[in-house]
Amino acid sequence: EEEASASARAGGGAKPEDLLQLSRNEQESFSKARRQHRQVRAVVYVAELCLTRERFRRLLRPRELEVLARVRALPPEAVFLLCKMYWRKPTWFWVREDLARHYGRDMRDFDGAVAELIACGFALSFAQACETDDGCKGGRATGGGGGGAAAA
Repeated sequence: EEEASASARAGGGAKPEDLLQLSRNEQESFSKARRQHRQVRAVVYVAELCLTRERFRRLLRPRELEVLARVRALPPEAVFLLCKMYWRKPTWFWVREDLARHYGRDMRDFDGAVAELIACGFALSFAQACETDDGCKGGRATGGGGGGAAAA
């Protein structure tokens, strides 16, 4: 199915590579989310949709297109971790602090990760609009769990 193929294309190496180093609990949570809630596939699918459908592309600024392309290239595990942090604390400064604490690294190392994080929220905000698009198969791209506010 289309959303599964979009998810498959999201594989491959991405930076920061630290995002792949998930704890056992995080890996289990990711598996559960992928099976039951589809948030990760929703992000990847909607990013794909925004980048490939002309009517969505016209609504996006060049920077937003660039960041969505970076999200599409992230491994699903990284998308999951970023989404988890976004949904818990939708304030960019706090998220940046969380990432730094999580990995014990300087906050400046994670500016790129936060850019992807914002794009995750931006992409999720398009899920509702997708419901009216025939290519979305009746809105199956929407993944439960709220928090998909549009990024400023």
